[in-house]
Amino acid sequence: MQALLKPLLELAEYEDIVKKKKEDSGVLMLTGCVNSQKTHMMYALSDGCCYKVIACSSETKAKQIYEEYRFLDSNTYLYPAKDFLFYQADIRSKELVKQRMEGIQAVLSGEPVTVVTSLDGFMDHLAPKESIAEKVLKVQNDSVLKLDEMAAAQKDTRKRLDTHIKVDDERAADMHRARILQFNNELIRDIPHTREEFIEILAEIDGYERFCREHPD
Repeated sequence: MQALLKPLLELAEYEDIVKKKKEDSGVLMLTGCVNSQKTHMMYALSDGCCYKVIACSSETKAKQIYEEYRFLDSNTYLYPAKDFLFYQADIRSKELVKQRMEGIQAVLSGEPVTVVTSLDGFMDHLAPKESIAEKVLKVQNDSVLKLDEMAAAQKDTRKRLDTHIKVDDERAADMHRARILQFNNELIRDIPHTREEFIEILAEIDGYERFCREHPD
């Protein structure tokens, strides 16, 4: 892919950016780059980095960047965020779980990897990669499996997952409740709202009522 970088290397602005990157650590903000050039610029500036994370403003944008960046770097993975409104359905989605696990597995391999996700993806609680690596079970043709230990580990994982689901459900309910109360306060203060805003708040009410039905306690 060096041929794709050659046009950038001829630009004085790009040389200045690379120089700034090497001089100081921290945030390097670039402006004036059109959408069609952003992926190309990200690939060029990340040259030499082992682990790269591209954080996008939305899930749709993350998927778009993933498709574009995968052309430049085949070792690129999409880490989809969990949808709080449909968390239970998300748990049953094997495809989303598969995508997350592929990204985690790539990071554990120690090879250079690029992970594309949305800002909501950072709300996912993950154990340190060392802890995940310790729990990886590798099975070969001549492996001797200790079923009792596997059953105990599975039970412990199920317990942790149930706790994780409960915490996320409660967090989502708190978000619904806060938005409903805020909207109610705005109505009391005669703040005008659009039809779309009323539709959104009805969805929030449906989500909160669903939580109350599923958690009567």
